[in-house]
Amino acid sequence: MFEARYLRFLSIKSLSLMNENLYGPLQIKHAIYLMFSILFIWRGISIGNMNTVVFGLVILFICFLSSLSGYRSMSFESKIIMTLYSILDSTIPSKSETRENRKKDRKVKQTKKKK
Repeated sequence: MFEARYLRFLSIKSLSLMNENLYGPLQIKHAIYLMFSILFIWRGISIGNMNTVVFGLVILFICFLSSLSGYRSMSFESKIIMTLYSILDSTIPSKSETRENRKKDRKVKQTKKKK
């Protein structure tokens, strides 16, 4: 009757391979971020381009914050992507807004021509 209580229970936090722990809070995705940041920093120093070094340091900072954020319903990377999307969405007008503005501009031009 109550045979389910004798079965082993297995809890999985995440099915993604990128979220496997390597050492402490460091996961595979953080190791990839670290490799990219080291690559950008090394390449920037060898070329002498400070923009590349700064970009590598930004990636390193994001990796550090991501490793400290812990397990939550929304990852730190998702929050960054969501923030960038909302900033870009608010600055770039939608197609309907540009169409309405074009129609208003045409009406204003037509009224000016009539005068």
